[in-house]
Amino acid sequence: MNDAPKHDARGDTAARAVTSPWLDTEAAAAYLSCSPGTLRSWRARGQGPRYRVIHDKIVRYHRDDLDGFVLGEGGR
Repeated sequence: MNDAPKHDARGDTAARAVTSPWLDTEAAAAYLSCSPGTLRSWRARGQGPRYRVIHDKIVRYHRDDLDGFVLGEGGR
């Protein structure tokens, strides 16, 4: 049996998203069915779902925050 991780058309980002609740911009955009540019634009305007910045450069979205945003429960 092959235990190698499965990759779909979205590549490695999608495989990581399955194992961690923390998503990078590309995975968060795929999760929300929008473009990464939309998330970057929302961040620049102080809108969109809540996100964290790690070491002043790494942006991560928690899946719970994305779900809350979709349900109208939160954002910036």
